[in-house]
Amino acid sequence: MRYCGLTGNRNIYNQIAGFVRVVRCVMVEQSIENIASVDANDFLFRIHVGEIGTGSTAHQRRTFLGSCCAVRNAFDEYAARLPLAQLAVM
Repeated sequence: MRYCGLTGNRNIYNQIAGFVRVVRCVMVEQSIENIASVDANDFLFRIHVGEIGTGSTAHQRRTFLGSCCAVRNAFDEYAARLPLAQLAVM
């Protein structure tokens, strides 16, 4: 992951926590039971423009896509270090 030291760990943890908080709230608001059933690009865009996620603050919506990218990059980098057998399970 692109960080060094404890500060970086806190930063990515905070980004993951903020991202998950918004997604969880929108899933409840939209009565979504299975996130795998959602078109991710449409879902993220609709949150960003405020079409869904009406309980989110303007700041949360503005930073949501950036958090999404940071979270995705962190998990992609983690996955790249896994042995193939573990990656297949993921």
